[in-house]
Amino acid sequence: MKKTVLLISVFFLVLSLFSCSKDIKPKNRVFHQYFDTVSTVYDYTGMSEGDFDAFCEDVEEKMLTYHKYFDIYNEYSGVVNLATINKTNGKIQIDRELFDFLKYAKEMYNLTRGEINVAFGSVLSIWHTYREKGVAVPSYKELYSANAHTNIENLVLDEATLT
Repeated sequence: MKKTVLLISVFFLVLSLFSCSKDIKPKNRVFHQYFDTVSTVYDYTGMSEGDFDAFCEDVEEKMLTYHKYFDIYNEYSGVVNLATINKTNGKIQIDRELFDFLKYAKEMYNLTRGEINVAFGSVLSIWHTYREKGVAVPSYKELYSANAHTNIENLVLDEATLT
């Protein structure tokens, strides 16, 4: 995760240094297959097409890794992810990268006074189900009931065992 943050930080630093040039034609690459959303990578630095392609391959590789880690609906062969954790009631060892993310997510919960809550899966899965079935809106009662399972304190992390 630190490599990714460093890579993104360096990218934005380079972007800010070269973004004022009027001779540079921006490039972009759009990804539709990750996180149930659209992600776009832009280049305003003037890197060559080949370098931009290589950069985008690195970004896409990381996006796929995180997509697999953070998927709460699907499990993937050889990957212990959030879906796996939820199905095993959390009693499973995970990769350091996912552990560090969950630790960071708890910190962000506290920092934002609960505005960011990775324990919100029970509510999100209801919305996901309704969306997949084409049903408009879940009932307040259903959402309220699911909200009872969103306590961040139920996310217990053991750094010694990565569980």
